[in-house]
Amino acid sequence: MVISNHDFFRKDSTEQQYFPGMTKDFLCLCRYHDPNRIVSSPVTWHWHSTIEINYVTEGVLILRTSDNEYHLAHGDAVFVNSDALHTTRWELNKAGKFLSLIFPAEFLSGVYGNIYEQKYLRPVIECRNFQSYATQNRTEDDVMMTVSLLKIFHLFSDEPFGYEFEVRSELCRFWCSLLKATEDIRSRTENRIHAGSRKIRPMIEYIQEHFAEKIFVEQIADAGNMSTRECARCFKKYIKMSPIDYLNSYRARIAANSLIHDESSIEDIALSCGFNSVNYFSKVFRREFGSTPGSYRKK
Repeated sequence: MVISNHDFFRKDSTEQQYFPGMTKDFLCLCRYHDPNRIVSSPVTWHWHSTIEINYVTEGVLILRTSDNEYHLAHGDAVFVNSDALHTTRWELNKAGKFLSLIFPAEFLSGVYGNIYEQKYLRPVIECRNFQSYATQNRTEDDVMMTVSLLKIFHLFSDEPFGYEFEVRSELCRFWCSLLKATEDIRSRTENRIHAGSRKIRPMIEYIQEHFAEKIFVEQIADAGNMSTRECARCFKKYIKMSPIDYLNSYRARIAANSLIHDESSIEDIALSCGFNSVNYFSKVFRREFGSTPGSYRKK
């Protein structure tokens, strides 16, 4: 089990996203999110081809997709589909604890094109409008999924002989329960493509690649091949903030990571992250994290 000391996934030399700690030998990562070691909250809007399942052990975790919001307490879990745009934060900024499972679909199918992929995996991962599902123990299927998750976390913690087989077996049980629990949801949405939330992705990618530069709304809109007005509507609708607010939020999060791991001055960090003044950086940073950059670094 990996203890997270950051909340960023990364990109390799081919620009593919990956999670530190996941290896090609075993394509399933279990992470324990320790609030004393994670850089900050909330986690910036993002997506990845891998599937993510979060299980809350303490506090109230708020997970948002472009079309839903969940408030998850102890014992609740949430499934996040492949390529679903999402973000997380803690209720009232009171950090809690949760466990995550991260894996690609082929971890369960083994190879492409077989019956496992066609019959059981594609109905979920190719239903583009099915972004997430919260298991809050309301039904028998929810309970079965929770039981499987707890067994998996214990397996990762103890690592008994053959635990890799057992992890995949329990995850298959989880998946069967998920299929049954979401059958009605997927049948109502499988013929509709959630195109709106996908429009915002090239603009988010542009911001993440050019955050250190001087960026205007026109450039962000151009990245999405739309007008500035449509760009603003898209950000407001799907992530509930303006393009510039998202840009500043992302810059502040990069700066927060630098404050912990980089010995450069606060002014140098602010400038390297695209802020044109320390005063403005401090204002944005306080809004994001509830403290000044200096206090955050000391803490």
